[in-house]
Formats: sequence, structure tokens, C-alpha cells
Amino acid sequence: MKDLKGIAAVRRARWSSMALAGLVAGCAVNQGADGGLVAGWNLNEVRAGVEDLSADFGKGNLSLAGLDGNWTLYSGTMANAIDGWLPGEALGLRGSALNGSELRFNLDSALAHDAVFSFATMRSSTGFSQLRLDVFDGSGWNAYWTGVVGEAWDVASIALEPSQFDRFDPRFRLVIDGAVSPQGTIRFDNFRVDTFVVPGPASVALLLAAPLVVGGRRRGVNSLAGR
Repeated sequence: MKDLKGIAAVRRARWSSMALAGLVAGCAVNQGADGGLVAGWNLNEVRAGVEDLSADFGKGNLSLAGLDGNWTLYSGTMANAIDGWLPGEALGLRGSALNGSELRFNLDSALAHDAVFSFATMRSSTGFSQLRLDVFDGSGWNAYWTGVVGEAWDVASIALEPSQFDRFDPRFRLVIDGAVSPQGTIRFDNFRVDTFVVPGPASVALLLAAPLVVGGRRRGVNSLAGR
């Protein structure tokens, strides 16, 4: 596990570097539907009683059914937002009774390329300190990543490998745990799934010129991005 607070800003997808990720993202946008922002939720239009949230950008669904209506809205953040999103509101969960609850994400199309799932989060001192990401492989759920939440807004960034998912129905769930008080809270804002494709020859020179932060990619030990 790695603490979100105080960790250097590193996002490790296939290229193992935030610098490279930025360049690859640019290449992905240039290649249209083959890459870019697949689905994003800014959580600014959530209303009481709603359990299924369609993505605000792209195609996907976020299910809150696993929370049994035990959520509220807090003030949000610009962390991990895309252009045009406002800080607005954040999804807030309160109380140790929700330990083990989940947020479930479904994507509307096959996860054909490496992707990054990212979101902003923070907790109170007695709130949900532990996160776990499970992926569905077509027959069952598999633990994929774990992380520790800090007490200030920060961004988690998790590399998603298509080979770990059900190719026809890509879905994953974020499980919360570690709250030690009925008043303990956690906030989530600006969920995103971004895919990246291998850049064309014209971009290779730029990629080679970028500074690298080299590191291996191992299942379940993906990077967290801090501020």
C-alpha cells in the first residue's frame, strides 16, 4: 500500500511516466475513438435517490446501489478535472457501517487499450483510509489494487490492463474500508477512465526526447499520483 498524501506525481500506464502519459494522451486524442477520455464523472449533477449515474463525458455507468442510499454531497475539487468541469460537488460517504461498501463502474465498450482509472479523494481523520479496486474477468471478481487515503485532496491513478477484464463487459468496483467512527467520512470527485494507444512514427521522436521515470508494471502495485 502507498499513502496518497505526499507521494510525488507519478502516473504509470504502459509508458511508466507522467511525462510520457501526457504525450501519449495527446497522441490518443489525435487518433479519435482509439484513445482519450472514455468516461468521466464530475459528480456535479447527482441528486438524492439516484443509484445509477451515466458518465458526464463519454459512455459508462457508475452504480451507487452498493451504498444503500447512504451517501451525501460535499464540496468538490478541481483535482483530476478536465477542461470545462467546475469544482462543484463531491460524493461523500459517512460512517463505519459502510466499511466494505462499493462503487461499481461499467464501461460501455470493450477495453481494447491500456487505460488509467483516476479520481480525486480525501478523508476525515476517522474516515475510510483504505481502498481496494477489484476487476471482473468474466467469471468473478479479482483484487487488483490497494491504496491508502490521506486527509487532503489527492489523486489516485491506477493502470488498467485489458487482459484482466471481461472483454465484452469491462467493469470494476472500488471498495472502501477503514473508517473507525460513525462520523468518519470520505469524498470522491472527478472519476475518469482514459485510454492510450501506441503513438505513430511522427510521435516517436517526441517520446524518446521525454524524461523517463522508469519502473516495472506489476499487477496490483500500480502508481498513485500525488500533488
